Amino acid sequence: MRRNKYYIRNALLALSAASTAFMLSLPVSAQSLSFSFTNTIFSENQDEQPNVARVHIPATNAFDLSVELSVTDPTEILIPTGVTIQAGSVSKAFFVSPIADSEIDGTLSVSLIADAVGYGSATGTIEVADSGGFIPRLDFSSASQLEHFTLIASNLDLGGPVDDNFSASVILQSTGELMILLNRSPGLGQPPRIQVYNTNGVYQRTVTMTGFNDAEGMCRVTNDVYAICEEGFNDDITLVTITPATTTIAKGSGQILSVTLPFGKLFNKGMEGVTYDVMNHCFYVVQEAFPMGVYRIRETTNGVATDVLFDAESIFSGLATDLSELTYDPYSGHLFILSDEGNRIFECTMTGEIVDTLPLIANQAEGLNFFADEQMLFIVSEPNHGFWYRRNPIPHLVYEGTNETFEVGLSRPMTNAVTLDLSTLATGATPVIDFSPTTGNLAIATGQTTESFSITIIEDGVIPEPDESFFVRMTNLHQGVTAGPNLSLLFTILGTPHTVDVYSPYGTPSPPLGSNFFSHTAVLTGFISDSPLVLPGGTQLVCKGWIGTGSVPSQGSGTSTPTFTVTNSSSIFWIWTTNVWLGATVLGGGQIVGGNQWLPLNTNVTITAVTNQYFEFEGWSGDVSGADTNQLQLPLLMDRSRDVSGAFSAFLATNDVPLWWLAQYYGPTANFDVVTLSDSDLDGFSTWQEYISDTNPTNAESFLQLNSISRISGELSLGWPGSTARIYTVYGGGGITNLPAAMELTNGLPGMDAPETTYTTYTTPSTSPAAAFFWIEANLP
Repeated sequence: MRRNKYYIRNALLALSAASTAFMLSLPVSAQSLSFSFTNTIFSENQDEQPNVARVHIPATNAFDLSVELSVTDPTEILIPTGVTIQAGSVSKAFFVSPIADSEIDGTLSVSLIADAVGYGSATGTIEVADSGGFIPRLDFSSASQLEHFTLIASNLDLGGPVDDNFSASVILQSTGELMILLNRSPGLGQPPRIQVYNTNGVYQRTVTMTGFNDAEGMCRVTNDVYAICEEGFNDDITLVTITPATTTIAKGSGQILSVTLPFGKLFNKGMEGVTYDVMNHCFYVVQEAFPMGVYRIRETTNGVATDVLFDAESIFSGLATDLSELTYDPYSGHLFILSDEGNRIFECTMTGEIVDTLPLIANQAEGLNFFADEQMLFIVSEPNHGFWYRRNPIPHLVYEGTNETFEVGLSRPMTNAVTLDLSTLATGATPVIDFSPTTGNLAIATGQTTESFSITIIEDGVIPEPDESFFVRMTNLHQGVTAGPNLSLLFTILGTPHTVDVYSPYGTPSPPLGSNFFSHTAVLTGFISDSPLVLPGGTQLVCKGWIGTGSVPSQGSGTSTPTFTVTNSSSIFWIWTTNVWLGATVLGGGQIVGGNQWLPLNTNVTITAVTNQYFEFEGWSGDVSGADTNQLQLPLLMDRSRDVSGAFSAFLATNDVPLWWLAQYYGPTANFDVVTLSDSDLDGFSTWQEYISDTNPTNAESFLQLNSISRISGELSLGWPGSTARIYTVYGGGGITNLPAAMELTNGLPGMDAPETTYTTYTTPSTSPAAAFFWIEANLP
C-alpha cells in the first residue's frame, strides 16, 4: 500500500508540473495561492509548532512576493501576519501556535487565509482540540506519568472458563470491576467474550459476544457505553451498552462505525486498540503493523473520518515494530501506547513526541488501563497473565541547607484564581530540625496553569547521618477543581556521603567501577552481573570472589557479596580467574570421560577413553603435545585451550560388516561370519548385502526395492525405502532395455528415512511405449 501511495504521489507531481507549465501562459491574476500542512490537528496544550504550514504559488517569480496571512478565530491559534516567498522559490513555511483558553469548547475548525497582489486568495482549515478534561485537575507538576509507576504484582494467571487470547482491558465504571476482552479461543473453539474480574484478578462472571470477528480493543465511551474494535474481516468500532447485569452483547444491536484505515492493512494487522476522547468526541486507535499507525476516528456529516495523528513508523522506528493498545489521559493530553514486540509503554503527546517509556516484563502484552484514580496501572498479556503497577509519590532528592522549589500544575487555565493548602508529613526527618514544617496556602492566578512553592531544608550539623524523608501533600483543594494523580511529593534529604570504591579487571560490577557515593546507613549488595565472560579462542573469565574493606565483608566467594550497611568509606576488589576449554570429540563407538568442560588455567587433568562393546580404541589425535596417544588414559596440562579426538574402530565380520550392527539383530554369537553370509529372512538378500542397503536382515519385507514409479508429462519419479545413513547411485534411462547398457544418472544422492527416497528424471513422453530399466545402488557414505 505504501508503494502505491508513492506512485500516486509521483503521478500527482507530474500532473502538477504539467499544470504549472499551463499556468505560465495565463495572466498573473489567474493564478492562486494554496496551503499545505504536515499536520491539521492541534491540541491546546501544545507548544508552538514550527514549519507545519506552508503557503505556495504555482510557479517561481523573479521577485520576492509578500503574502498576508490571517485566521478566522485568533482566540484559538496564532500565526504570522505575513511571510515572504523569495524569488526563485514557490513556497514558504510558517508556524502555528495553539492558544490555551479556559473554554470547554471541544474541537473547533479554524480557517487560515492567504492574500497576495496578483494572486487569488487561498483558504486552509485546521482543527484545535480542547485538552484538560471536563473539570480542571490539580496536582504536583510532572512531565511524565509513567516514570512514577512501580511493578507490584507480575505474571499472575487470570482464571476463568477460557484462559487464552486475552486482548484488552477496561474498568466497568459502575462497579469498578476489571473487564478483559478475549478476542477468540482457537484451542477451545470459543467466540470472542468478556470475562469480568475484580481488580485483584479474581474471576467473577462472563459476558458472551455474538457477531464479532477478531475483537482486539475495548474502551469506555460514556456512562455504560463501551466501544469494541475489530481487525478481522471488517475494521469496525461497535458501541454497546454493558452494565453489571449484562450477560450477552450482540454486534448487530450496537452502533457500528465502519473505519477506513488510511494505508489499508495486511491480514491480521488492523486496529489493535481503541480509546475515547470525551472532550473532543472522537476515538484514537492504533494499527498493529505494516504500517504501524496512530489515528483519530470521528463521525462527520459525511460518515466516519480517519485522520493520521502522526507518523508512527518514523516516531517508533528502532523502538517498536508493532502497536498493541492505547489509552488517553484527557488532563495531560497524552496517549499511552503499548507495544508487544517493543515490550514497553510509550507516553506520547498528540504530535508523537515521546515523553517517557516504561519497559515491561510481560510476554506478549496486549492491553492496558489505569484505575483507582490513576493510582494503579494494569497490563494484560497473552495468554492470560496480569501485571499490576502502583503510582509512587514524585521523588525529590535534596541537600541540607537549601531551599527547594516545586511546582503545582492546573490541567487548564481558569477564569478565577485557584487556591489550595499544602502540608508536610515527616517519615524519618524531624520537623524544625531537618526541614521547615511549612503549611501554606497557594494560589494559582486567573488564566495561569502553574505556581511554585519553596520549602527550607535545614543544615542540622549531624555527622554522620543517614538519609531522611518527609512528604509534602495537597489538602483542601479549591472548589471547582479535582485532585490529580500526583498529590504527594517525597523529599529525601541526602545524608552524610561515604565512598564505596569498586575495582574489577573484567565484567560489569554493581556498584559500578570507580568511586561511588552513598548516604550513611545505605543498604547495599555488591555483585558482578556478567560472569563468566567467554572470550575468543576457548578462554573463559570467571569471577570467583571478592576482598572487602570498611563496611564490606572482608572476603568471600562467588559473584555477590552479602547485604551490608554503609557506615564508613569502603571498597570492593573483585577477583577473577581464567578457565580454558578442553574439547573432546568421539570418533566411532566409544566415550570420553573428563572432556568437554572448562578447567582452570594450568590444571593437570586426565581424560579416559571408554570403548563400546564390539569396538577397540585406536588412539588420540589433536592437541596432545606428544603424549602416548595409544593409551586409554591421556594426561594433559591445561596451559591453553585444547581440542582432542579419541578414535574407536569397530570389529568386523566377513565382507567388512560391523559386529555391533550384526548384534542388533542376532544378539551375541560366536558365528558372526556365518550369519553375515546367510539370508536368514529368505528375501533374496544376504545379511552383508542388507548391511550395505541399511535394511533389516531379519525381516523379509525389508530390502532394497522400488516402491513407486510415477510418470507426469516428461518426468519419471522413482521411490524406494532409503536411509539417511546411506547414499545412492541411479543408473538407467528412457529406452534402456538391459542393465549393462544403463548409464549413470546421478550419484551421491542422500537417502531419506521416510516416507521414501525419490529420484526424478526426464524421460520419454508419457505416450511413448518405450521400456526402460533403472538400477538403484546403495553405498556407504
